[in-house]
Amino acid sequence: MKPYILGWDLGGTKISVVLATERRIWARRVFASGRRISRSSIFDQIESHSRALLQGARVSLSRVRGIGISCPGTVNPDLGVIYRAPNLPQLAGLNILRVVQGRMKLDVRMDNDANCAALAEFTKGGGRGARSLFYVTVSTGIGGGLVLDGRVWRGASFGAGEIGHVVLSPGGPKCLCGKRGCLEALASGTALATEARAAVRARASRVLRKLCGGEPRRLNAILVERAARGGDPTALKIWLQAAEWLGLALAQVVQVVNPSVIALGGGVSKAGEFLLGPVRRALRRATWPESYRSVRVIRSSLGEQVGDWGAVSLWFNRGKEGV
Repeated sequence: MKPYILGWDLGGTKISVVLATERRIWARRVFASGRRISRSSIFDQIESHSRALLQGARVSLSRVRGIGISCPGTVNPDLGVIYRAPNLPQLAGLNILRVVQGRMKLDVRMDNDANCAALAEFTKGGGRGARSLFYVTVSTGIGGGLVLDGRVWRGASFGAGEIGHVVLSPGGPKCLCGKRGCLEALASGTALATEARAAVRARASRVLRKLCGGEPRRLNAILVERAARGGDPTALKIWLQAAEWLGLALAQVVQVVNPSVIALGGGVSKAGEFLLGPVRRALRRATWPESYRSVRVIRSSLGEQVGDWGAVSLWFNRGKEGV
C-alpha cells in the first residue's frame, strides 16, 4: 500500500491543502489567507480541510505517513520555526511543528515555500536532468529557492535564495520586510498593482482607469498585464520596468551561482513569454555571454501545482531536502 501524504502550501493570498501519493495528487482544497486572518483561524481551517479531504477520499488518518508544509518567509526546518514572514506576519515566531503535531498527531516536515517549489521543479518539472536550478516565484511577493548538485541549499541562517529581498534601488519603495528598494517592492504582483494605482490616481492611463471601474484599489497584476498587452503605454512601461528589475536580480544569481536552469513560477509568471522575453533581454545585458548561454530561463512546468508538489516532495525526496 502506497503511503499518503498531506501537503499544506501556505501563501500570502491563499492556502491549499492536498492529499497525495508519490505520483498523484488525489484531492485538493483551497481557501483565502491574508494578513488579517488570525493564526488560530488559519490552522483551524487547515485542519478542517485536511480531515474533510481524508473523509472524502475514504482514507483513514492511520494511512497517512506525514504532513509536508511549504511555508512563507525565512524558516528553520530543523526547529520547525518561521523566523520571518512578511506576507503572513501572524506566523512569525511560530513553532509550526509543535502546533501541527499537537493537532494532527502526525510527523511533520517543512521548509520555505520557494525551497519546496525548487525541489519540486527539480525533481518533477522543467529541471529534471539538470545539475542545478534556481526557482523564483513572482506573486504577492517574490521568493527564491536554490538546488545545487541535486540538493536544496538553505544557507548558514536558512536565508539562501531570498532574491525578493535583494536591494536593487536604495531609497526605493518600502518593502514589507522593512527595507527599501527590494526586488519584491519593485517587481512583485503587489508592486505592479501599486504602480498602476498611482498611475490611475495621477490620471496617466485611461485604460487602467476603465479596467478598474475608476476604483484604483481593484487593480492587480492581471489587469496591468491585460492593459500592457493591449498597448497601453503606461501599463506597458510599468510591466517592462518590473521585468527589467527581475532580469537584473536574476543576473546576480547567474553571475554568482551559474545555474543550469532558472524557473519562474507564481501568478505573474502566467504571462509566459510576455514576461520571460523582457526578463531574458535584461538578463543578457547584465551577464557575461558565456554565463547567459549556459542557463535556460523557463516558466515552471508544474504551474499552480508547484506549491502542492513542493510540500509533498519533502517526504518523497529524502536526501535532497536541504543542506
